[in-house]
Amino acid sequence: MEDFSKPTNVNRQSSYVPRVVFNPAADILKAIETVEGTFVERKNKVNLFQQQAEQRYLDQQKSVSDTKNMDRPDLTAKMTEEFSSMVDEVYKADIASFDGDRTDYLRKSDNATRVLGSYQKIIGQISAEQQEYQNMNPEEQEKMVLRSSFNGENGDKRWKYLDFINDPSKMGIRIQDGELIITNKGEDLFNGNEYLNSRADGFSLVNYGNDYTKQLEAAGAEAADGLQNLVEASSIEKQISNGTQVQTQVLNNYLPAVEAYKKNLEESDKIEALINESTFQRFTSKKSIFDPKKDSEITKEKMIDFLVNKKFPQYNKVKNTAIGNIETSIEEVKPKGQLTEYQKYQMQRQAKIDKALANKTKVVEFSNKDNKPYEDKEVNKFFKLENKAKGIRIAMQQIRGEGLNEEGLVDEAGEIFVKLKSVYPSLKDEKFTDIDTPAKLQEALLQTQLGDDYDTYMVMNKQYKKYEKAAGSTGAGKFNPK
Repeated sequence: MEDFSKPTNVNRQSSYVPRVVFNPAADILKAIETVEGTFVERKNKVNLFQQQAEQRYLDQQKSVSDTKNMDRPDLTAKMTEEFSSMVDEVYKADIASFDGDRTDYLRKSDNATRVLGSYQKIIGQISAEQQEYQNMNPEEQEKMVLRSSFNGENGDKRWKYLDFINDPSKMGIRIQDGELIITNKGEDLFNGNEYLNSRADGFSLVNYGNDYTKQLEAAGAEAADGLQNLVEASSIEKQISNGTQVQTQVLNNYLPAVEAYKKNLEESDKIEALINESTFQRFTSKKSIFDPKKDSEITKEKMIDFLVNKKFPQYNKVKNTAIGNIETSIEEVKPKGQLTEYQKYQMQRQAKIDKALANKTKVVEFSNKDNKPYEDKEVNKFFKLENKAKGIRIAMQQIRGEGLNEEGLVDEAGEIFVKLKSVYPSLKDEKFTDIDTPAKLQEALLQTQLGDDYDTYMVMNKQYKKYEKAAGSTGAGKFNPK
C-alpha cells in the first residue's frame, strides 16, 4: 500500500491558488459601521427636514399674527383662530410627507398661503368701500349711488352688497378650498379673491356718479363773459319822519345780466355734453333711473339753475327779480345853508390838500392803521356816529357840572340824571345800576348807543385825531371826543 503520508519527488507543474482568509469579526464590524453611517445620515436628514418644516410653520404663523392688527377685532379674533388651526394642519401634513408623497402638504400649504395673503387685502378693500359710503349723508348716498347699478340680472346681488357696506356688523368669513367666502347675515355674498380681482379691473358692485363741478363751473365762466356791463344801478330817495329826514336807497338790478347768462348757458354745447346719469341724479329730485329721452331736458334745466343761483344768489326765480347790493342811508334834513359834519370835513380836507400842494408838503389823509385812506362812505358813517357820541359827551359835561352828589359820584336821584333817562331810556337797565362815575357812565352810554359800530367808531376816532394833528386843524368840524 502506498504511503501518502510522506512526500514524494514527483516532478510535475504546480497550480497555486491564494488562500482567502475569512475574518467574521471584521466583516461584522464593517457592516455595523455601514449601518451606523446610514442611520446618522438619515437622522441628520430627518433633523434638517424637521427644522425646515418648523421654519415654514413659523413663517406662516407670523402671517397669522399679522391679521391681529386689523381694524375689525370681533371678526379678526375668530379668523385668527381658524388661520392658526389651518397652519397647524399644514405643519402636520409637512411632517407626514417626509420621504413620501407631498401632494397633500403642497395643496394645504398653497391654500394657506393664498388665504393669508389675501385676507388683509380683502378686509382693507371692503373697509375702504364701507368708509367711502358711510362718510356720505343719506341725501348724498341717494344722489351719488347710480341707480342703473341695480338694474339687470345682478341687481339683487348689488342690493345685498349695498346693504352689506351700509351695515357691516353682520359680516362673516368662511374658508373653502383656499378661498375666503364673505358672508352677510349668514348668507354667502361673494368670493374674496374674485372680489379683489374685479376691483383691480375697475369693476364694482356699487357704482358712484362722477363729480362734474369743475366742468360745469368752466362752462359757467365762459357764459358769464361781459355780464357786468348789464347790471343796472339805481337810487331812490324819499322823505321820512315828517320830512325831517331823507332816506336814500341805492341798489343794483341784476335781472338783465341773469337773463343773458341763462341764454348763454342754454346755447352752450358744454352744458349739453354734461347731461348724463350722474348729473341727472345730482341736480334733479326724480327717483327714477336716468332715461336720456325723457330726462335730458330737466337735467339741463336744473344744471343751469345751479349755475345761475351760484352766480347770482340774489335771483328769485319765482318773482323773476334779482335786486342786490342794497344800501340804505338816512340823512337829517338841514336848513338851507347849514352843512353837515361830513360836508365840513370834506371842505376842510380839500383846503388841507390845496395848502399841502401849494407848500409842496406831504398830503395827509384820514387813514386806517394800514395807512389806507378811508372811503367816503366810511367817513360819512363815522361823522354820523360822532353826532351821537357828541350828544353823550355834552350830557356828561352837565353831569360833571351839576349832577354829582357830595361824594363826587353820579346823583341818580338828581334832576339832571332823571332828564337824561328820558333821552337815553337804556339808563333804566340794570347794568347801569353800579355805574357811579361820569367816565364810566359815558363809556357805557357810548357802547349802548353805538351798538355794533362802537369798536369801529373808537378806532376811527383815534385815527382821526392823528389826522387832525398831522394835517393841522382849520377849526371847522373839529371835536374832542373825550
